[in-house]
Amino acid sequence: MHLVRNIKSLLLAAAFSVVLPIALVADEHIGNWVSNPRALITIVIADDGGRVSGPEWEYRFAAGADSLDFEIAPGRRLVLRRSGETWVGEYFHPRVRPGGDPNEPHSMLFVRAKVAAR
Repeated sequence: MHLVRNIKSLLLAAAFSVVLPIALVADEHIGNWVSNPRALITIVIADDGGRVSGPEWEYRFAAGADSLDFEIAPGRRLVLRRSGETWVGEYFHPRVRPGGDPNEPHSMLFVRAKVAAR
């Protein structure tokens, strides 16, 4: 009887050890982020997928993605990478100031919306 009970406990523990990390990984991707400091661009991720949106544009992606590289409009590109609880990225647009590179980059930081609201 003890052997059957121990086997059941062991099987239950094994099942939780497989399911729990999957649930934690899924939960860490879900959430809302805003560009910091102005919150003009938002990242929203749910179980069924994510979206990055800004003034007059939107881009959809898989919920588990940790890096994105997409064109917002001709000559305007956004590159994002997830690092822990934050997203970091660069926005590239045609150069307006003098310089050798045809694209002008801007670094961006995104924080969870609940953190930005504090």
